[in-house]
Amino acid sequence: MATKKATKKSTAAKAASTKSASSRKATATTVAEKPVLTKSAATSGQVIKKLRLPLNIPNIMLAEALGTFVLTLVAVASIALGELFVGLAFAVIVLAIGGISGSHLNPAVTFGFWTMRKINWATGLMYWAAQFVGSLLALAVMFLVSNNTMSMNFSSIALFDWSLFAVELVAAAVFMFGITAAVTRTSLGVTSRAVVIGLSLTAALVAGSSLLTASKEGAYAAYQDEADKIAQNADAEGTEQPKTPRALLIRGVVANPAVALAVKEVSEDQLMGGQAPAGESLANRFTLDLILGTLIGAALGGNLYLLIARRSE
Repeated sequence: MATKKATKKSTAAKAASTKSASSRKATATTVAEKPVLTKSAATSGQVIKKLRLPLNIPNIMLAEALGTFVLTLVAVASIALGELFVGLAFAVIVLAIGGISGSHLNPAVTFGFWTMRKINWATGLMYWAAQFVGSLLALAVMFLVSNNTMSMNFSSIALFDWSLFAVELVAAAVFMFGITAAVTRTSLGVTSRAVVIGLSLTAALVAGSSLLTASKEGAYAAYQDEADKIAQNADAEGTEQPKTPRALLIRGVVANPAVALAVKEVSEDQLMGGQAPAGESLANRFTLDLILGTLIGAALGGNLYLLIARRSE
């Protein structure tokens, strides 16, 4: 009996030893088979990840182009309809294509999401291309139905006015703040999120319009002071009327560089209640102060909300 027990123990010990050796061998094999990434390979992988585009990028670009097309047509008419109609139009578009592209419809919004690291720069460029194509398509349609009276005039593109910059910055910041709040609140449903985003655009345009009114009042007061000084020296040679401030030629807040391609400034004749001279090409609102104001404002608004939300956790 003792011999049999000893034999069983010896057999069990050999089996355990064999199993342990096999386990060590398997572990060694597993470790050896793990790929070792060099520094250059890891860097290459990061670059590829940054350049990677979504698989449905054609769908995204088509959705953004069509959405921006509709938004541009509504925004151009919003001068007569009011800011609420632009917000309602944006909410409807979000409901329609939000699940496809996220409904940026605005290069500033895309830039804001890029600064928040929600999209990579390659995808952002695709969004920008689609948005400007949609706006240009809207401008082309208006050109056809208006008997070729619409045109593109970039004579004011390099102009910069600090007051107009501040107006567009605040409007874009308010809009992006609302968008970020809507998309990061998981408790909101699809419809609720669309409504919040649409109302955010309405609030942004109203806030910007109040600042634009203040800017126009200040510009008009300065214009009147200069005109009065000139009137007092009417007998002096070479006196001319002061140049009309650009703020007085702005009809409304845009908060969207793509839409700005189709929005025009008014002429001095229109400012006085008359009609623009036949054949006069009015300047587009696609100006340096609008471009920088909307981009910086969107980046500030989105990241400000993330900062506040993070601190409240």
